[in-house]
Amino acid sequence: MKAIDAVDESHVSELPAVLHHLVEREFIQPRESSAFVGTIEYTFTGNMLREMLLATLVNRQVAVYYGAAARWLIASSGRRVDEYNVLIAQYYEKAGEQEQAADYWQRAGKRSLNISAYLEARTNFEHVLSLLPADHSELPGLTIQLGTANYYLADYPLARQHLQAGLKISRDRNDPQKTAQALYWLSQIANETDGNYAEAKQYLEEGLQLVRSTQTESALEARILYGLGDVGWRLGTIDQAHDYCQQSIDLAQNLGDTNTELYALNRMGSLSWPHDPETAGTFFQRVYDKAITYGDRERAAHAINNLGYVAMKQGDFVKAKSFIEQAIGLTKEIGQQQHSSAGWMVDSLIDVSLKLGDTHTARSYVVSNLKFAHQIGLLPLLVNTVIQAGRILLQENPMNDRGLELFGLVLNHPACDLESRQVLHQALADSNLSLDDPRVSAVMESGKLLDLDQTVEKLLVDFRT
Repeated sequence: MKAIDAVDESHVSELPAVLHHLVEREFIQPRESSAFVGTIEYTFTGNMLREMLLATLVNRQVAVYYGAAARWLIASSGRRVDEYNVLIAQYYEKAGEQEQAADYWQRAGKRSLNISAYLEARTNFEHVLSLLPADHSELPGLTIQLGTANYYLADYPLARQHLQAGLKISRDRNDPQKTAQALYWLSQIANETDGNYAEAKQYLEEGLQLVRSTQTESALEARILYGLGDVGWRLGTIDQAHDYCQQSIDLAQNLGDTNTELYALNRMGSLSWPHDPETAGTFFQRVYDKAITYGDRERAAHAINNLGYVAMKQGDFVKAKSFIEQAIGLTKEIGQQQHSSAGWMVDSLIDVSLKLGDTHTARSYVVSNLKFAHQIGLLPLLVNTVIQAGRILLQENPMNDRGLELFGLVLNHPACDLESRQVLHQALADSNLSLDDPRVSAVMESGKLLDLDQTVEKLLVDFRT
């Protein structure tokens, strides 16, 4: 009230007495507690009264009041200001102060991204863009952030569209930082939808060069280093991938970039998994614990899914399944049920079902993932699910040539990454088969001639029966 009174053309004397009188008349009532130390909060006893009072004020006066309320909220909330970004933005917008409103809508969007509230983030970024002119300096960054939100929501075509637009604007404006940011997120789409790891690596290498040419020790550099570690893992350049991830962790920790640190720690766990599952498990547990502490549900979901594999390795399949189901629940909670992550978690359920010898359930998960990956356009997940179909066929009958043909198809597909190749080779070992066996190699060689789309269509028919 004092903040509004200070900007008003007329001033209220004896404000405490006036408030006391309004309480007695039951126009307003004090709340039991206040969100701000040293203040008393009041609320109108009815919305109709509030609307009537607002209607008596001229528009200019209302705008002044909202602006004062926004500035008071910023000053009073202190370190907790991010909790009130949306309310501050709304007040500024009602005050007609579009620049300030856009700034706080953007802050709200960034915070929503950080806490895995991706639908809110997308809504906030879309609203900011509607407030700003086309030549505004923040346009490249906002367009890229909108693309990022769509990426997490698994709207990959729209994400790519916004990111490519942001990349073009950034290049046109000679903005190396925003160019590098767009390149990073385009690399993630190349990884997850196209399985084009060479293209992803090119994006990242260009991004790293740009970001290092303009400043040192940035969060963006840490994120690109993670990206290079991730694509190195997919391509099988393990030592280089390890170095990139460690650089990312060190830099992210120095900068307090928890989200990037969690990404890189998780990938370090993946790099350790084939030769040292115990160490991998400690990485995954660190990621989960820290993600829960910081409210990063997206990273927590990935970590607990990976802890499901640790439990599988330990022979506790019931615990493994519980962890994986918790991970899937988290992805649904944050609106990522259409993201590639959700498909990879269903892939984990295929693994645990096969460990339990339940090929019937595994078949149903294969059908689900084939449809999911094909519909959204996730090539790496699709080829990996074809491997899982081959595993099921071989587990049911080790002499089944169809399973080996599927392996041959996938092994020669560009989207088959290191992890998928490891799954394939382990499946051969589990069936007491070897690539050195002339029959095995000959059947797999014939699988190279299969068409992926036709194969998926046939598997969907065969696995439903």
